[in-house]
Amino acid sequence: MLCTQDPDTNNWWMQFGEKNIGYWPAELFESIRYNAASVEWGGEVYSTSIGKTPHTGTDMGCGRFATDKLEAASVTRIRIHDNSAMWKFPEWVYEYSDEYRCYDVWYVGDYVEDPLLYFGGPGRNPMCP
Repeated sequence: MLCTQDPDTNNWWMQFGEKNIGYWPAELFESIRYNAASVEWGGEVYSTSIGKTPHTGTDMGCGRFATDKLEAASVTRIRIHDNSAMWKFPEWVYEYSDEYRCYDVWYVGDYVEDPLLYFGGPGRNPMCP
């Protein structure tokens, strides 16, 4: 997936291959008119039970943890576009899960040709009651 800013309208487009699949008008992002302070990849599950029992049983991705690389949700071809007008690998990536026993994330960036991000989880499980 690719997220780019249209230089004429300043609108943001998300593309998958050659197809535009998402669009955000520039007015939504007045604070990042020229650049962003951070970029995020991953998944999100809404729950009113964060930090409480019982946790939601909602899956993230297909419900498999990130360590199950064959089944977990993933993001490939991770790049950022900075003011040099070139696509680059992120200089550093911070993995974060606020409910790490319910969902997790795993970034593979060292010693690979192309960085990968795996994420997911089942929600409520024996480790996440």
